[in-house]
Amino acid sequence: MKGQILGLDGQAGAITGEDGERYRFILAEWKGQRPPRAGDKVDFLVEDGKAKQIYLAVGTGPNLSTPALGDVGASLAGLGEAAGKVQFDAGKLDILRTRPQLLLYALILISVFFLTFIVVSGNEAGALSLSSDLVEAGRRAGRTSMGGEGFFQLLSWLALSLWALVALIGFALLREIGGTRSRPSELGVAALCLFNIVLFLGHIVAFENLDGAWSDGLVPIEFGLGGWLITLCGVGLALTATGIVKTVPGWPAPEAAKAQRP
Repeated sequence: MKGQILGLDGQAGAITGEDGERYRFILAEWKGQRPPRAGDKVDFLVEDGKAKQIYLAVGTGPNLSTPALGDVGASLAGLGEAAGKVQFDAGKLDILRTRPQLLLYALILISVFFLTFIVVSGNEAGALSLSSDLVEAGRRAGRTSMGGEGFFQLLSWLALSLWALVALIGFALLREIGGTRSRPSELGVAALCLFNIVLFLGHIVAFENLDGAWSDGLVPIEFGLGGWLITLCGVGLALTATGIVKTVPGWPAPEAAKAQRP
């Protein structure tokens, strides 16, 4: 029988025959020298309602020319049929609902790499550049205040905890990918996130110890969006690691989501 390939779906496909019927087939039945394509005209046998021993029809070119409108319609129909078989399964995303720590890890990494950690007198500093920024600030402070450089140097060492935060999240994610949840890692990440408060207070103390206008509080120091997010995520991880929060709040279970559908 002669026919035309409607479309392909993984290792299977569909052919519309010259009798107007539609036949499913598997790629193992394809006998052509090149892979089958939607729109190809073929010769095939029908056994048990399925297409068998499928060959590219004699005279069919390499399928590089513009297809006829009928071919386009048949191809779209095949794609529509395949798309209709794909249904969204909320259960596949249930892994995120039941492991909120994964979402918190993602938010922390976004904050560390892309958002402002702290703002000093209108100057923004990112989490990973904070240590080097503090070293430079210490050099300037050493020329204006006795002992200022040493305090900034200490603060720059403490700021390296933000790099440790990234490393610990990487370790925790590797454990999660391997199917093993590491609660100690969660608690460690939470502790490093909350340590941001110490870094913030250290900034205030460091600048207040300087002479002149700095000590008069004329230089505003505030958390950036990244600093706030990291700190809030630290609170969230403390709740997930201790079992107080077990799922993402407001995210319904797949069964509940199905029940809510009309």
